[in-house]
Amino acid sequence: IIPQLAIEPIPKRSETVLDQIKRTGTIKVGIRKDAAPFGYIDANGEWKGYCFELLNSLKDKVAQQLNKPIEIDVVAIQSTLENRFAIVRDEAVHLECGSNTIRSNIEGVKFSTPFFITGTHFLVDSQQPRVFNRYQSLDSLKIGVLPSSLTETFIEQTYPNAHKIVFPGDIGRSQGVKALVNSDIDAFASDGILLIGEVTRQGLSSSQYTLSPAQPLTCDFYGMILPKSDPQWQRIVNSFIEGEKAKEIWGGWFTNLFPYVLLNLEYCIDK
Repeated sequence: IIPQLAIEPIPKRSETVLDQIKRTGTIKVGIRKDAAPFGYIDANGEWKGYCFELLNSLKDKVAQQLNKPIEIDVVAIQSTLENRFAIVRDEAVHLECGSNTIRSNIEGVKFSTPFFITGTHFLVDSQQPRVFNRYQSLDSLKIGVLPSSLTETFIEQTYPNAHKIVFPGDIGRSQGVKALVNSDIDAFASDGILLIGEVTRQGLSSSQYTLSPAQPLTCDFYGMILPKSDPQWQRIVNSFIEGEKAKEIWGGWFTNLFPYVLLNLEYCIDK
């Protein structure tokens, strides 16, 4: 029996997401443009990424749920590290898809079924003569991070003697990796999959710019950010993520990274 005080009431929306989509014919989705391979802008200024492709397919699931032929447009709205929770909570978008670690302490939102697993790594230049040992204090080493990120908190708590270099804004990760290339920092810390995505996006050598350590320093499961007050919408999105079409799209983006995903999964389950 769950104690009455432990049951958190769900606030009611004036209009459900499904009803709003039915009325407007539009699904509003938040996607970050600095989180390859989940969301990014290509050289032609076009949205690309797993989330963009996935959410464009979500409209078929929604049309099926409405049980009537309807034209649905997917409108991508840029989200950021700073606003991603607020735009869902304030109903500016119906969901946000990206590199969002599932947690329970974010007010007004709920996370979907997980769709990816990764963890904190250091991106290092394997050709640099510096000795990089994560088991040491990293005293005086210059470590790049994104501000207000879980990675920044992890570095501050785990390696307090490291010299933290902050790269802000939606080009922060891109600038951080470039700083590593230019030997301005000793390593850039972020989620491993995002480091792999940025190395690929910048056309760098994956044999030169590598993840350290091979196993992640943290275990982070990604989920979509959903409004807490709409359990019907949560069920629709979760059902879609678990469906065959979503699995097909996942395979198209991540099959070549399956060894990395499996390594993370095995390590985090054992941990």
